[in-house]
Amino acid sequence: MRRFSACLVSGALLLGVLFGLTASAGTPGLSRWALGGDAAVGTANLPRYAYVLLSPGESSYVAAIKAASPGTVVLAYESATEAVDYCECPISEQTAAAHDVANPSDPWLLYDSAGRTLTMPHYPDNFLVNVGSASYRQQWVAGVASMLRSGGFDGLYMDSVLGRISDTGTSPTLYPTDESWEPAMRGFVASVGPALRSQGFYVLANSYKSGPNDGSDDIAWLASLALVGE
Repeated sequence: MRRFSACLVSGALLLGVLFGLTASAGTPGLSRWALGGDAAVGTANLPRYAYVLLSPGESSYVAAIKAASPGTVVLAYESATEAVDYCECPISEQTAAAHDVANPSDPWLLYDSAGRTLTMPHYPDNFLVNVGSASYRQQWVAGVASMLRSGGFDGLYMDSVLGRISDTGTSPTLYPTDESWEPAMRGFVASVGPALRSQGFYVLANSYKSGPNDGSDDIAWLASLALVGE
């Protein structure tokens, strides 16, 4: 997992409860992260968890989990801030780049002052996206909903809901400061969360905002997201 993906697991679960339903099976309070190929390890135990987080490509496990434990909430992973190179995901980097060529005034990717695309630190194939674009949000919801529905998932684990763009080590021309980024990120959650919920999906958001060691900025960011998700 990237360095800010698991910083507020307990907080993210709280936000997830505010965004959707409450699990009614498995061991209450326990979740299993089985991303990548990890679901192949201890597969028989997956129904014992209240929440199971899978990569979208691991949807073959969903039916067996639900058959053994109908109340277990099975979620598919998707990042809120990245379009991945050549992926089977709602919006790939190639799809976003093609959109930007055709619609330069409404970019889906983030660029620096030299016009170069920006990526997540340590993940050169994960391109940062323009969470403030209304057309991107709309297409992202459509793609995510289609993926969840076809895979039989209960909902979405939305990773990397970042309160500061500077935590990526970049300074996009569209969002040169954290103050310009934060309302766009909050607006993304306020838009896509209710849109997916209205289609019957559970939405669990994993948030992070750097700051003082007491976690006060992180907690305040989480609280502001919970409010827009109501």
